[in-house]
Amino acid sequence: IKPNGLGANEPEKGVTTHPAILEELCKILKEHHCEIYIGDSSFADTEHALEVSGITQLSKYGKVLDFDKEPFKTFEIQNKKINIPKILLEVDLVINFAKIKTHMFTGVTLCSKNLYGCIPGKLKGYLHKSNQTHEKLSEILIGLNDIIKPQLNFIDGIIGIEGNGPGTGGDKINAGLVLASKNIFSVDII
Repeated sequence: IKPNGLGANEPEKGVTTHPAILEELCKILKEHHCEIYIGDSSFADTEHALEVSGITQLSKYGKVLDFDKEPFKTFEIQNKKINIPKILLEVDLVINFAKIKTHMFTGVTLCSKNLYGCIPGKLKGYLHKSNQTHEKLSEILIGLNDIIKPQLNFIDGIIGIEGNGPGTGGDKINAGLVLASKNIFSVDII
């Protein structure tokens, strides 16, 4: 499961995938005897971000991974070398669980943008600075989808961020929805 764990934000701020909804997904997966991994890479201290956002508490269902510390494989996307944690290429199913937010470069942060958090380390910040147009950053997101290929995509839209997102700059909104699709772009479009 790849949640949105952008940074050290408490769940009630609406910035990260809420741990309560992730827990319900974990319960369903455990009923089907699945081995669960929950992983992300934050823009700062990922371990701390996962703890503050409540995602670490889900370790009772499976292993919580800091993608910054996982072995990776290097791919080339838009002439840039990008590392992807190997675990994402080895598991049977990748579940992408985004948070609904607006975003200064891509317009919104949904499932396709959530894959950006699979990139470990400081490369995320560099790529943001060097690809500050909707088109350039979107090309990287399409490349990430082609590599990671999430088979199930959810958007936690119960509470989200509107305005100057995606971090703490926007306004919290009650969108009151949860979306799911096998197709990452279909769910983002809806």
